[in-house]
Amino acid sequence: MLKKLLTISNVGRFCSYSAAGSVEFAKLTVIFGENGRGKSTLTSILRSLQSNDGNHISERASLPATAAKPAVQVRHQTGNYDFKAGVWSAAMPDIEIFDAQFINDNVYSGLTVDHEHKRNLYRIIVGEQGVLLSRKVEDLDIAIRQTNTELTAKKAEIKPHVIDGSDIDKFVELPKFDKVDELIAKKEDEISALQSAAEISAKGSFAEIVLPAAPLTAILQTTIEDLSKEAAEAVAAHTLTLDKRGEQWLEQGTTYFKDQTCPFCAQSTAGVDLVASYQSYFSEAYKDLKEDIRQHSKANDDRFGPLALLAVQNNITGNTTLSEFWKRFFDVKLSDLPTPDTVQAFKGLHTHLKERLDLKSGSPLEAVTATPELDAALKAYADFLANALKYNASCKAMNELVKVVKAKASGGNIAAATADLAKLKNAKKRHDSTVDALCKDYLLLKLTKLAHEAGKESAKIALDTYSSTIFTLYEGTMNDQLKLFGAEFLLANTSSNYAGGKPNSSYNITINTAPVDVDSAVGKPCFKSALSGGDKSCLALAFFLARLEHDPRIADKVVVLDDPMCSLDRFHSDRSVKAIVDIVGKAKQVIVLSHDPHFLRRIWDDVSRRAIEKRFTFIVLV
Repeated sequence: MLKKLLTISNVGRFCSYSAAGSVEFAKLTVIFGENGRGKSTLTSILRSLQSNDGNHISERASLPATAAKPAVQVRHQTGNYDFKAGVWSAAMPDIEIFDAQFINDNVYSGLTVDHEHKRNLYRIIVGEQGVLLSRKVEDLDIAIRQTNTELTAKKAEIKPHVIDGSDIDKFVELPKFDKVDELIAKKEDEISALQSAAEISAKGSFAEIVLPAAPLTAILQTTIEDLSKEAAEAVAAHTLTLDKRGEQWLEQGTTYFKDQTCPFCAQSTAGVDLVASYQSYFSEAYKDLKEDIRQHSKANDDRFGPLALLAVQNNITGNTTLSEFWKRFFDVKLSDLPTPDTVQAFKGLHTHLKERLDLKSGSPLEAVTATPELDAALKAYADFLANALKYNASCKAMNELVKVVKAKASGGNIAAATADLAKLKNAKKRHDSTVDALCKDYLLLKLTKLAHEAGKESAKIALDTYSSTIFTLYEGTMNDQLKLFGAEFLLANTSSNYAGGKPNSSYNITINTAPVDVDSAVGKPCFKSALSGGDKSCLALAFFLARLEHDPRIADKVVVLDDPMCSLDRFHSDRSVKAIVDIVGKAKQVIVLSHDPHFLRRIWDDVSRRAIEKRFTFIVLV
């Protein structure tokens, strides 16, 4: 129990106070002082003593500042407590204080209830046992976050040693392989083979040459036997007087004779022997022969011309390139087909046959004899055909070997083999002495994190179980207090949560059974708008009284109330008196500070009337 404030120096109005007269504190001590006389300063001194936080005193250093620092000496029944140089000689934790700061820290500030109020109120509701459980959850949460930070840092150290960006957690769990270098070499050989298999699968087979048949030269000797010899001689004699296109010109001209009338002079051609010779000469048989010659000329260009030769050359070149690849897997044996001979065969045949066909086209009815050059070209092409057939046969044979190689290569899985190789190389790196030490540290941190997480989950379960019970009890006690104060509102839905990651409280206010959210809201009722100043004061005092009601150590506590009836009307003030007198009967000591002497006198009288305590102390601040 507090016995006396022995000295106060340079704290607020108490520039140099020392106890004199009968100022020893009793079980009930009431302190009267007008506003500005130092009641809040005394409360701050006691809060500093309770929390061992020197700032509560330093912030109230006397003004103007002097060289002397604030100093306080308090006598307790167990000895003296000294405040010097910003610290107490020891703390006195068994002090509970209700004042404006309690309200501001735990219930509301101004007109609003914010997140910090709910968190602090949570601590009030759950009490010392709940705070210990809550602190265990918070400490483990901090430990988990710290361990995560260490794990991230350790990952960064391990990462440069990991091949192909493999997962760190899988990397550190890799086993140690015996003869790992031999295993790696074997797997590399396997991958090399499988890589070839991928090429094998994509690579084509040998292409056979499409071979044009040897040309028929009989067209050069073809004539029309039933054609009138006289007509042929007449046309031939006449064409001698014309240029080389004479016969074509005459052929076209005959198409213009209609009804035996000359198309030029319109005279009758009846009986003109030359015209009759023209018409006999340029018959349908003649036209068919001309068309046959033209088709042979076209076939010569299509089969043996530059494009046909280029197709054959490309075919041979492609096969030559393929053979270089397939030589890696079998002995490629393609029949010899020299490119110069192929070129000469196509070009020679095309050139000399074209020359003869052009001559035939100029004089369709005349037989054209083959030249020695054409005969040589035909023989060269026949030789080419013989060699080309052998070449195509070799392509077929080689393609059978290609099929065998492709079939053998189709059963591999290069992706799986590559993954296996990376695993082996990672395993080798993982068990290098330097990396092994890093991995062991990492695994130990993971185990530590798991232990923290399990501990946190267990602590949360214990805390939630306890909180569920205490919040239900607390809400009932709060509402009992509010009813005693005659409040027109009650609490509802009082519960705990983990908003923001830490234990927190949540509650609603009900007015006429309608829930009102304590959070500020625009355009609808909330804590700010639904409660008057007196209601808010009642709520704050009810929270404090409920805390004392559920404090199992209330008999060991010093309870300090600074102007507890501020903003309360006479009815609520009377209820405050009764509540305080009830506390006097339960607590070790009660200290009440007020600017209202009548309020303090009612407390004094009620305590005397109820014979709760025989010795009181009444102190007046002047």
